[in-house]
Amino acid sequence: MFRYGTLSLGVAMTVLLVTPVQAHELTEKKARNALKPVAADLVGTVGPVIAQKLPGATIAKSSVGDCKIKKSHRAECFITFSVQGASTGETECAVDALVKFKSARSRQLKISVGRGLICLFPVPLR
Repeated sequence: MFRYGTLSLGVAMTVLLVTPVQAHELTEKKARNALKPVAADLVGTVGPVIAQKLPGATIAKSSVGDCKIKKSHRAECFITFSVQGASTGETECAVDALVKFKSARSRQLKISVGRGLICLFPVPLR
């Protein structure tokens, strides 16, 4: 009896040691969900800057754009802003953002937002 108990305990310990550790992966959905509150907070920061450069312009909405997953540990995303005003018409602006894990074993995310704001103005060709 003692041998079978020791054998089963040994097999159980071997299974625990051989089983690979569950690796954490960053998905597009996780990255977008992490950036949604950041996009809402950026409206207060980006709004005055846009109003200073483009008088009468206001931010109509903000959202998280496309995210590209790089090596399943980081995501490169865009936070987009729809700007409306009498002088600008409808304009799209974006700022880049990077979402990654804080360390190799951590499940906490680190978010970095770029310093530059890119705005695209529609220009009629005719």
